[in-house]
Amino acid sequence: MASFVDFTASLGESISPATSQGWGIDFQDATLSVVLVIFHFSLLRLWRHWRIGSLRRKCEETTCGRSEVAETTTQNKEVSTLATSRSLTREETFCKVVMTYQQCGNFIGAAATFHEFREELVHFHQAPALLLNTFRMIPNDLDDSTRVWNLYQATKDHVDYSKAIYYAVISILSKNREVDHAMEVLRDMILQDIEVNNATYGQLIRMHLARGDLESSLQLLSQMQRQKVAPDFATFQAVLEAAAQRQLPILAEEILQNMERWSTAGPSSATLATMLRLYGRSGDLGKAFQIFREMPKKFGFQVDSHAFASMLCILVSEGEINDAFEVYDDMLAAGYEADASSFKALLCGSLQHGDLDTAARLISDAQDRSRSLSRESLEVFFLQAARRGRGELAKPILEEAQRAGVLISERIVNSVHRAC
Repeated sequence: MASFVDFTASLGESISPATSQGWGIDFQDATLSVVLVIFHFSLLRLWRHWRIGSLRRKCEETTCGRSEVAETTTQNKEVSTLATSRSLTREETFCKVVMTYQQCGNFIGAAATFHEFREELVHFHQAPALLLNTFRMIPNDLDDSTRVWNLYQATKDHVDYSKAIYYAVISILSKNREVDHAMEVLRDMILQDIEVNNATYGQLIRMHLARGDLESSLQLLSQMQRQKVAPDFATFQAVLEAAAQRQLPILAEEILQNMERWSTAGPSSATLATMLRLYGRSGDLGKAFQIFREMPKKFGFQVDSHAFASMLCILVSEGEINDAFEVYDDMLAAGYEADASSFKALLCGSLQHGDLDTAARLISDAQDRSRSLSRESLEVFFLQAARRGRGELAKPILEEAQRAGVLISERIVNSVHRAC
């Protein structure tokens, strides 16, 4: 602009001598003034177009991920200056700047704008909707939850937070495992007398469980019940699993009672399997067998393969082989296939009790169902059969195992043949 002023000054000096001696001085001065005004106005328009193009290029670079926080703040100031130059109100300026960043997918720039206009947000009617959209536009791979938390801290006292905005903030913090910050947002919701749904409570409970904080999970579960918010089945099941893993049968039974009272779905076969594992580890066979027989009838669900396998392994470990095979028969009748671990448990139990006939039947079932048994388990069976002179029982199983490619030692093969 300085060069333009020098140019106009020199132009005036060069024209003034000529016009002072000629005719029509006043007319020439007026014409020169008009030309200078038009020229100046054209330069201003060119400068404005150049600034707009520069701003758009910077916004595109930010979208591609090449901008940093300082650069984003600079862009925000430039956008604000551009909007203000068009004689917009402060709210219109704020809305245009935020929406520009949202269109570019630039969360950092939008967040910086909220920080800049923080004290005025309470007067902006569109601020809540724009804030919700800003939180929702956060990319899934954003691992820096500090900006999210700072944006919440900067706006919570200046924007009328709706339930949807609170939920969005808690969801983002939960994905980034920010348990303490998420809990603070929950407390703010309760202070604002905003109803918290069971999904949000469940999300926070599972966050506490993920870091091993069972006590806080139980406190949230009790808080839900005090506020008459019914926990869903998944939340109850997660807390029950944690109690079972810590071998807390009294607590697990209390949670089970609450599940019966509060959950609309009620206990399921997954709940049964959890309780069976709990009683199995504590050696309470009576409780395990009782709940295995009573719970499916009480709540009207079908026992799945996991619950069958859990009960079967518990009975074998306690030496109740006959009951274990009853459960095994019920499992087959229900249309489920025993897995390799179940076959192994039953086979080991049969061999420990010297029941070679039952063991042979079990091995034949496993072979018919294409279930692989370990070489060690088969060799134990063959050795016991050879020592008891039951070669006729072991020989067909040995031949089938060899056809299946199981490598049995030559010593054991000879022992079986000698026993025939």
